[in-house]
Amino acid sequence: MAGEGAEKLLTVIIPSYDMEGYLGKCIASLSGADGRIAGDVEAIIVNDGSRDGTLEVANGLKAAYAGSVVVIDKANGHYGSCINAALGVARGRYVRVLDADDTFDSAGFAEFLDFLRGCEADLVLSDYACVNDAGEVLVQRFCAGSAAGGILTLLDEANPLQLPAIAYRTEMLREIGYRQTEGVPYSDTEWCIYPMARVRTVAMSGCSVYRYLIGREGQSVGRYYAGFESLEKVLSALLEKAPAYMACAISSRNREYVETRVVEYARFVAEVAIANAPLWRMRRDFDAVCRIVEAASPEFARRFFACRILRAMGGPRLFAMMHRRFRLAFPLAMAYRVRLKIGGGR
Repeated sequence: MAGEGAEKLLTVIIPSYDMEGYLGKCIASLSGADGRIAGDVEAIIVNDGSRDGTLEVANGLKAAYAGSVVVIDKANGHYGSCINAALGVARGRYVRVLDADDTFDSAGFAEFLDFLRGCEADLVLSDYACVNDAGEVLVQRFCAGSAAGGILTLLDEANPLQLPAIAYRTEMLREIGYRQTEGVPYSDTEWCIYPMARVRTVAMSGCSVYRYLIGREGQSVGRYYAGFESLEKVLSALLEKAPAYMACAISSRNREYVETRVVEYARFVAEVAIANAPLWRMRRDFDAVCRIVEAASPEFARRFFACRILRAMGGPRLFAMMHRRFRLAFPLAMAYRVRLKIGGGR
């Protein structure tokens, strides 16, 4: 059920766990030159059972930005539970997510709102920057593909579509009964995959909006292998839920997009094991990923094991070789491990 009150243009969902030191800056980045948040924007701060003063900070911001900030206080349920709670009350015609330790570029956000006011697309994309604690831009990320090229142009292995780029039409999410997996980190991947089954129209705003903080101490994305079991759980959820979304896809292209992104995520989890597992655990962790994929469906397994990597060495199907002839494939696996680490890796 949507929240009560007048419809807004945009809902910004802000999942927050132990973010007392970041939340004020995050919310301030939504405001304009007058220090106010636009009247047709709402920010929903979801306190996910924080142990620090996040809730007190959130309530202070609600008072300071009266009518623009909503606070939901709930028991800890991880990222997906925050998204689900906020979607239940969101009043925006569009919705996007902003992590509490990240910010928006205020000028870029104002341009994005102007673009959104004349937009009817199901999916609206914007560019984003990766920044350090000092706010210095480390990498500028541009949206893959073009609106004219259709949804499959967004499948770019070198620059996959990620959460910081995405705003969805809220009603579309409700039509498909979108629910994100709860009780586990890293479920933001689902935000980039399931809704794409129903996206008919895509608009490129051309605005650079999101500023994604890299290198914060305690940041979960900086320690993927430490959370390997969580990655496995998210993969299991993707393989379980994706077929239902694929079944209601509006076209074969939308179906292919969802399937391809799920297989790419399986590959990512396998690469995390190859790049980071102690050598004595590499086979065990890799085989665990294989079993999860094999148990899902023959088609997912076929595409996963058909991945051709190490192209300079003839493009061997390394995953298939590792699963069936690990000792034979081990030298190639080590070469791939080195390449992943040199290239920024997993």
